[in-house]
Amino acid sequence: MLSQSDTVNLTLHIEVQDNIDPDELDQLTRHLMSELEELDIESVTFLRGSATQPGEKAVDPITLGALGIVVLQAALPKLLEFMQAWSLRNVSHIIKIKAQRGERSIEVEYPKTMTADEAEKHIKMVLDTLGKHD
Repeated sequence: MLSQSDTVNLTLHIEVQDNIDPDELDQLTRHLMSELEELDIESVTFLRGSATQPGEKAVDPITLGALGIVVLQAALPKLLEFMQAWSLRNVSHIIKIKAQRGERSIEVEYPKTMTADEAEKHIKMVLDTLGKHD
């Protein structure tokens, strides 16, 4: 059975620099979600918001461009490499990720153009910040 310390919770937001409509952002998010589901991660879900307009019934709408991801600590480097590659393929989009493990958290942003050595150092920095072992 997995303990809480074995997993990292991530909140991912896609920020588009081009003007795209909500349907296109939804489609982009769903495509990213399907690619993430092919990786060795525990779960990926749409994030839901609770904001409503005055007079509206309370609903649980999907927050466009946002995903919640749970990944094993050991699989985090592969996920970060994937996110860097994905953002480079989709250059007009910025990926913002908040990773949290226990009380520790870090925020990273892609696209980042990095050499292999820089990418390795970046991943090590994320892992060190989250704490490899508690």
